[in-house]
Amino acid sequence: MDTLSNDWVHPKEGSLVNRLGFGQDASVRDAVENELRISAMALGLPEEMFDEFMKLSVEDRAEFFADGVRKFRQRASFPSSGSENPERRASLVSLDAESAPEFASEIRQRRVVTGGVETRERAREYLSGQYTSADGLMHRQACQLELPFQVKSRWYFEAVRFLPERARAHHQNVLALCPLCAAKYNYVRDTPDDAFLAGLLELEIAAGDGQSSIPISLNSQRVVLMFTAKHAIDLKAVMSSAGEGHG
Repeated sequence: MDTLSNDWVHPKEGSLVNRLGFGQDASVRDAVENELRISAMALGLPEEMFDEFMKLSVEDRAEFFADGVRKFRQRASFPSSGSENPERRASLVSLDAESAPEFASEIRQRRVVTGGVETRERAREYLSGQYTSADGLMHRQACQLELPFQVKSRWYFEAVRFLPERARAHHQNVLALCPLCAAKYNYVRDTPDDAFLAGLLELEIAAGDGQSSIPISLNSQRVVLMFTAKHAIDLKAVMSSAGEGHG
């Protein structure tokens, strides 16, 4: 018999069974399965799904790991952009925020912004600058993966307002999201605006920090929003600017 049943109890170290090498195949199998479990969970597989995962073919399991490693590498290359003087940067952004245009919108089949066209275009350029890595690939802030395609030589993404009910249209008050995450953010975000704003204002960003993050809940799932440090500094400044408030 080449293998042992799953209920095999390993004998004590130094026993005759071990000295004869009996049961080594089962030990190797258990060790390999444990390594697979640890690796799969590290790449995001829920522990309760592991038994189903083991029923997949070797090829499908290999594809899962290849895809997981690819996503891990993409998240690891998320852009980093820090400020050597966060206080000065925040002060300058606050001054600029006071002259931002009033925000206006109409309710059609969906909310459509009718004011601040220049701000919207400036926001997209701002996000592209913050979240495009040195190799020219742009990342999404919610899942941190690279955007998959471009339209007319520009990365396709949704520029979603960080906090929608604000009196002014600040170009920093935006997030770079894929269409799916944007829809979740707009329609099934569980984290209320006041808690979201509090999380932002509590961020401590030191000189030279390249990134920051805020955990939120979308459709009952925990999601970490990643920011470059410069974006987080700017966003804190405009959210705290004089005359800003809920619309």
